[in-house]
Amino acid sequence: MTHPMERQFTRSNVLLSVRNLSVPGGTTSLIRNISFDLSAGECIAVIGPNGCGKSTFINALIGTIARGHISLAGRPLTSYSRKERAKHIALLAQHDEPDPRLRVEEYVALGRIPHYACSTPAHNTYLVHKALDETGIAALRNQRLGNLSGGERQKAALARAFAQPPSLLLLDEPTNHLDPLARTKILSLVRQKGIATLAVLHDLPLVEPFANRVMVMQDGAMVICDKPHKALSKRIMHQVFGMNSFTVHHPKTGLPIRLFEAPLCA
Repeated sequence: MTHPMERQFTRSNVLLSVRNLSVPGGTTSLIRNISFDLSAGECIAVIGPNGCGKSTFINALIGTIARGHISLAGRPLTSYSRKERAKHIALLAQHDEPDPRLRVEEYVALGRIPHYACSTPAHNTYLVHKALDETGIAALRNQRLGNLSGGERQKAALARAFAQPPSLLLLDEPTNHLDPLARTKILSLVRQKGIATLAVLHDLPLVEPFANRVMVMQDGAMVICDKPHKALSKRIMHQVFGMNSFTVHHPKTGLPIRLFEAPLCA
């Protein structure tokens, strides 16, 4: 039995098309010749060892530091103005450092700025409050960012992206600083929103329930981008992470659960 997230997406639904994406870095390339398509509503998890280029890859997709061709909704990304990009793409960066004096609701409302010219204040407020409710931080709306925990700030950043709302969601380790239950809830919420998403994840057991496909990276290159049961195979996991993986089935649902076995230090 395959996981229910492994549904098919067709080329007619392609939202983001990337060809030969590279990021130069001195004498070598930080990212090397990555090509893939992302369909509307599809979630791709990006995994790989520390330092393999995952964060650089995610940031390259906004089109400012990369070589190659990126198209969004059938248009070259280079033809989008900065304002248009801000309307269509939301990036939750790993090291976002907003002004700690901002109140949570003010921070989340920043996601609406690209839409102010074509939206009403009432609609903007509605979307901000909806995002606060969805991420479970409505009670914190008047708190200052500097007074929040790391997990609460992470939820606020995600709420800002939801308030936008974008066509393309780029998430760099969105489950950082979250407890185990909050991690699963946040990823479930992202999936339910139906937004095309690329998410860098470090917690491998969360990958298969979340992703329609998995991109595995190593040394700045893409090893594979395929359905979870293929990308997380024993061979790939051992090749890239140097650890064993095996599959068991949930005693109630019968769905596959992938377990990862890392060698213990002596």
